[in-house]
Amino acid sequence: MTKENVVVYRSGVGLTSKKVVSCVTSGLHLTYNGYCGFTPSLVIPQCRYAGYSEGTSGFTLIELLVVVLIIGILAAVALPQCKVAVEKARAMEAITILKSVKEAGERYYLANGSYTTNFEDLDIDIPGTVQASYQIELSSGWKIVLDAGKTYVYATNKLNTNTLVFYYTHPALDARFCYGLQSNAVSKQVCKSLGGSSPYNSERCTIGSCTIYTL
Repeated sequence: MTKENVVVYRSGVGLTSKKVVSCVTSGLHLTYNGYCGFTPSLVIPQCRYAGYSEGTSGFTLIELLVVVLIIGILAAVALPQCKVAVEKARAMEAITILKSVKEAGERYYLANGSYTTNFEDLDIDIPGTVQASYQIELSSGWKIVLDAGKTYVYATNKLNTNTLVFYYTHPALDARFCYGLQSNAVSKQVCKSLGGSSPYNSERCTIGSCTIYTL
């Protein structure tokens, strides 16, 4: 006799509910109120379950493989996006400082008729470690640099995969660019996440072959 969602009792201990296919004891089919069970004069019937072996527990190998596969897919999708988010946050800090440095440089130009390559000449304080008169490293690893040609200020990240360039107003155009290393997908995504438009140009730059985005 077949009964679904039953509880089989053995020596007073309840087993997990399972779908029962049949209950057999010495060739006899026994039931107790519609359930497999036992009576004082009979031994406990052995129940056979559809797709289940009594005493089996835990996950199957296929279930574990599916879980590992899902975790791998999620990691492959999420990890690059996480890297982009981290680098974008650091780049945003560098952009804020670059903007302040450029504005200070413009004020210096109005007062002296030329730009400077020495941070001490500017009327702002920049948080970071002074590595040279023209270069300061931020806590994030980005380096703020005053161009020796006095045409722009720029910042390069610790991995040398991204460069931000802010051109001065005189004599160059007042423009801003983000350089992304062509061989590094994350660096190009960082430029796009900062509002970089369609690639302005592709050329050889100080960090390698770069794709240049207009900010």
